[in-house]
Amino acid sequence: MHAPQRRTSALVTGGGTGIGRRITERLVQDGYLVTIMGRREEPLRATRAELGDSVSIIVGSVTDESEIELAVELADQRAPLRIAVLAAGTGGRPARLASMPLRSWRRVLSTNLDGAFLTLRASAARIARNGGGSIVAVSSIAATRPHHGMAAYAISKAALEALVANGANELGDQGVRVNAIRAGIVDTDMTAGLYGDGDFVVRQLTETPIGRLGATTDLADAVSFLVGPQASWITGVCLAVDGGNHLRGTVEVDPRRPGVLDSNQPVFDS
Repeated sequence: MHAPQRRTSALVTGGGTGIGRRITERLVQDGYLVTIMGRREEPLRATRAELGDSVSIIVGSVTDESEIELAVELADQRAPLRIAVLAAGTGGRPARLASMPLRSWRRVLSTNLDGAFLTLRASAARIARNGGGSIVAVSSIAATRPHHGMAAYAISKAALEALVANGANELGDQGVRVNAIRAGIVDTDMTAGLYGDGDFVVRQLTETPIGRLGATTDLADAVSFLVGPQASWITGVCLAVDGGNHLRGTVEVDPRRPGVLDSNQPVFDS
């Protein structure tokens, strides 16, 4: 745990559920005032009720330029904004490229890439004005390898990592560090179906050198490090937080598995 020297503010998009929710909890423990943004009010309110007055909420979409700018402004009003975590994301309904509807493609790219760009752009300007700080994006192991039925998601995360590299290169002289965590598949509401599949769990463990399943806590700990003073000379990095899965092989979600392509729920969601 690292308490900031002065009371400072952090913005977490997608902070009411899943990975973003756990990151929010960790940043509160680290001493930040955290503003969380999401499309649904109920999970945001539940998170604030559980974590207390250190959390404030704003309902909105990262794909809306004015809404993300308002979120940055409100976070900065609480205390100088120094931290932004780009955790909002969606996987979309699994589909092969040759049969993927354009609306599905655009929805995933709009949230995972456009939303990250808008959040980075708005928060970087405010963080720089406040003397510098850190931006961390939540990427995925899918960024580095093709994934059957998950092309839009994988492509959006590969592009997100390019955004991180370019952001780090351009913003370093303003005191703004930009990094990402490359998350392995961890147990969240959106991946509950996968973790209920014994065959998937066995394959996941087989391809993970550390030999255990990951948790959202593992990802939150990595974000805590990257935004903290111990990482003050680190920028432009995509840190794999996957138990070493990248050393062996990605455990793919097979869209040909019965029920996967018929699901109305995204397989992955940040």
